[in-house]
Amino acid sequence: MRLHVEAVGTYMLVIENGYILDLENTFYVPSFSRNLISISRLVHLSYNFNFISTELIISYNKVDIGFEYLLNG
Repeated sequence: MRLHVEAVGTYMLVIENGYILDLENTFYVPSFSRNLISISRLVHLSYNFNFISTELIISYNKVDIGFEYLLNG
């Protein structure tokens, strides 16, 4: 399936605790109903991910910067 990419650029994702995660080469696809972030690309930038059951903890330089729960599968 092909989708229309309206723009490509850097997106500043502000996490609830105020941490700003710069997502470079981000595709803006208006027809997407959810956001997708490539964990494998962030691993190359030294981010770490800890999956525990239905929880996700994101850390950078051994500091936890984000926390999420799995919702709706």
